[in-house]
Amino acid sequence: MEIEKRAFGEYRTNCYLVRFGGFDIVIDPGIGAFEWIKEKAKNPVAILLTHGHFDHVWDIYKTAKYYNIKVYINYLDEVFLKDDPFHLFREEFQPKYISFLDSNSVVNLDKINIKFHHLPGHSPGSSILEIENCYFSGDVIFRNSIGRFDFPYSDGSQMRESLTKILENFNLDYPIYPGHGEETTLRRERENLLFWIEQ
Repeated sequence: MEIEKRAFGEYRTNCYLVRFGGFDIVIDPGIGAFEWIKEKAKNPVAILLTHGHFDHVWDIYKTAKYYNIKVYINYLDEVFLKDDPFHLFREEFQPKYISFLDSNSVVNLDKINIKFHHLPGHSPGSSILEIENCYFSGDVIFRNSIGRFDFPYSDGSQMRESLTKILENFNLDYPIYPGHGEETTLRRERENLLFWIEQ
């Protein structure tokens, strides 16, 4: 497995290409990511979303149409695709490309199992994606920080519960690839998460 990253848009949202032998997976194609995906990807088979905020989903339909592939997201973030409360994501909802997942679903793509760990707080459907001993954390965990929980549909108490679950159940040394900023690990972030849980 190979991972390539580029940050897009005003909020420098990370889009990831996860490459396997014969195919690629796209994670969180934000504002302007489509052209980069066309340049870099050889055979995309799916788009995975950590959550539904506009800066993570901006180029989903361009990419899905071009490659005729599905977009996978937790069903609780449907509101951001249908009626974006930020009033910034202006694409008309196109359900034929969207596959809404139940919480803690596993998606199998050509024998690669992808676990969607449902960890709400930043958004109702926020998920950390586990792929081949790596975590793609979206806006749940960052290097030296965590995701905001003061947005529409965010919830601080759910974020606290999610951080506790992460500390109790996740591997400390798997690399974490966040939605913004640089890679980290849970071992490196442990004290920071404990601080936020106490707050």
